[in-house]
Amino acid sequence: MAQDLVSIVVPVYNVERYLPTCVDSLLTQTYTNLEIILVDDGSTDRSSGLCDCYAKNNERVRAIHKPNGGLSSARNAGLDVAGGVYIAFVDSDDYVDSHYIETLHSAITDSDADLALCAFNLVDESHQRLDTISLDPGVMSTEDFWGRYFVGGSSSVPKGASAAVVAWNKLYKSSIFSTLRYAEGRLYEDEYILCDVISRCNRIVAISDVLYFYLQRSGSIMGTDQGVRLIEQAESNFYKCRYFIGNDQYEWASSALLRTIGAIAVAQRAAKTGKDDEIVRDAQATYRMLYRIVAPHVSSREMRTRGYLFARFPRAFSLSLPTLLS
Repeated sequence: MAQDLVSIVVPVYNVERYLPTCVDSLLTQTYTNLEIILVDDGSTDRSSGLCDCYAKNNERVRAIHKPNGGLSSARNAGLDVAGGVYIAFVDSDDYVDSHYIETLHSAITDSDADLALCAFNLVDESHQRLDTISLDPGVMSTEDFWGRYFVGGSSSVPKGASAAVVAWNKLYKSSIFSTLRYAEGRLYEDEYILCDVISRCNRIVAISDVLYFYLQRSGSIMGTDQGVRLIEQAESNFYKCRYFIGNDQYEWASSALLRTIGAIAVAQRAAKTGKDDEIVRDAQATYRMLYRIVAPHVSSREMRTRGYLFARFPRAFSLSLPTLLS
């Protein structure tokens, strides 16, 4: 039986030092029917030439060049041309196990799922393991997925939550993206698209194998200014909160809302300019508006205490942060 075509989208931007390790790990996959799409997002180093070199020397590799538009824009450009039955995303400074696609493909087909995800290691530039983000294996409905990886308060993060959110470490049915694209200009693009991805799934399968290796380096996108990241993080959870409210899923909406508290409070303390203060006040106003919608439908202790206090006294809460979030 012929293998299903799997499209692997690799956004590339100024990663000449890391790109060979990434692409070589894809070219040595035990699953061979691959379409590797290297999307050069306006690189100013040798990355662009490396993409062309790989495309010239391997018929499974395709190089696309575009003006710089950011990670979401590059992923979208790859999605626009992907022809696979399944789609995977790999960041260009990361690398994968040689059985990455084969194992995920077996999991997704054996369980008749729409999405498969695996555990991953955080590694440094010497490929030394810094941490392992593990997953409990199993097949889930969408309700199981949110219950396993998302429901919790502002200070509790369920096991495997970060593995559930990110775009990489997964294999998707391409039909999920038939009318769906990443929000451009956002820092937490994976968070914004998550609800829409999961809503398009009937079954999701998690495997405990560590097959993806995420490089933690100081020059990555996640090194952006802390205040900006904090507010963007809160905004991504506001987005999820609104989504859950629209589906009458108030427990999950409550979890999303509570997770904005710490980010907004720290951003308040870190604000240095009038514009910073204005952005924080806007986030606080959004919190209060959503709190008034969600609170009547849930009875959790945290919503009645921290949730209420932050809605009523956001500045005082922020000043008391070390005590309240301990």
